[in-house]
Amino acid sequence: MTNMKPVKIFDWFTRLLPLWVVLCGIIAYFWPFVFIPLKSYLELAFALTMLGIGLVINQNEFIPVFRKPHFFGLKFEARAKLPAGINTKQ
Repeated sequence: MTNMKPVKIFDWFTRLLPLWVVLCGIIAYFWPFVFIPLKSYLELAFALTMLGIGLVINQNEFIPVFRKPHFFGLKFEARAKLPAGINTKQ
């Protein structure tokens, strides 16, 4: 039964993740100096995030990508080109 406590803590943290993101965003907006020391760890945090996402994705979630690869290629192309087209200064 001692293993249940960490599971409950992680479950609680995960359920409230949108709250943590909003709170950190507010803190970063008003007090950016709080996050400046963390700047050197940005790449590591991103890598750990991608690793975590990769660990929870199962094989069945890749099936649509292989069934309609042109759709996902178009999606990535639009993501790259649309912001550049929208961000024209006049």
